[in-house]
Amino acid sequence: ASSSKPRGDGFLERLAVAARRRERRELEAAERGDRGKAGDDAECTFRPEITARAKATPRPRRSAAELSAGDALRKETNRRLLMLRREREERAAHAFKPTL
Repeated sequence: ASSSKPRGDGFLERLAVAARRRERRELEAAERGDRGKAGDDAECTFRPEITARAKATPRPRRSAAELSAGDALRKETNRRLLMLRREREERAAHAFKPTL
């Protein structure tokens, strides 16, 4: 059974239907005055649980600049370590041993 529709058409239709449903739910919720409540959570299944230990441990927040600087430092350190290892291996492989 050949169809005149392009292959991805079913997906686009489903996407449009889902968008219309979501919009209708949002409008109904806005009319009821309960915007942002249980209706929005119907699609959400992930419920994170933070352990008591994690809640009790105060951790300072780091800015994007601090995170970036830390990443750059770690990358440079790894690069230098690899270079030193390579040099050490090369010296060991080509050590000069004179024969008399």
